Amino acid sequence: MALNVVQTMVCILFISPGSGSDGNSTTISRIYQHLHTHAACRTVSHKISIQEFLKEASWSDVIIALHAWHSSDLLLTSHRRPYILIFGGTDLNHYSNSKPHLDQMTQVVKNSKYLVAFSATMSSIAQQLWPDIPDSRIIIIPQAIITKPNPICIFQNNLDTSKVVLLLAGIRKVKDPLFLVEAFSKWHHNNPEYKFVIMGPCKDQEFCKKVEKKRFKTYRVLSAMVQYLLKMLMDSFKKVS
Repeated sequence: MALNVVQTMVCILFISPGSGSDGNSTTISRIYQHLHTHAACRTVSHKISIQEFLKEASWSDVIIALHAWHSSDLLLTSHRRPYILIFGGTDLNHYSNSKPHLDQMTQVVKNSKYLVAFSATMSSIAQQLWPDIPDSRIIIIPQAIITKPNPICIFQNNLDTSKVVLLLAGIRKVKDPLFLVEAFSKWHHNNPEYKFVIMGPCKDQEFCKKVEKKRFKTYRVLSAMVQYLLKMLMDSFKKVS
């Protein structure tokens, strides 16, 4: 007598706080690509309406959300749907300094099934913020990247890549690249052969205008780049931040 074994595929809903060209979007995309062959997956933006989110969440078995603050409004309405929360960085280092933000993130953290940190440092910060959370619920999973090396150096005619300091960051006030620009400009007087390059998407229009207006000769601002070209560029630079 033959037995038919029916395997039920898990349905996962991802909440992404990114805009498609930043680190958060890349992280969610990478996790999605890894899991979608084993589960039915969908991704929604953290800016989706509550009604739309509840409709999407209704079919899911589990939710995977990135960033304790940006995903908090949606997670607090998930109606006991189990979720895994991945810390993004600014949720722990920036938004936690505001009591209203921290209070809301605390609810989200306490209701989570598991918490994921990308490093022991991030895990330690989370444990300091929420000491009542059992260690067994915080899992450290280092970030990794998939690359497609390209032999063409797109900067070879513009910059000596052996003398470049590269900052990869979305341009916004919380990252404050101008702090580094001003410090680098002073250092540049004694090291004129070095250049400072800021690369990333504009996340705050007003702040981007401020960065552009500075116009230091020691640095350049470049828009976001696809991941495999970015990795190739990083490999060609000797100084990477």
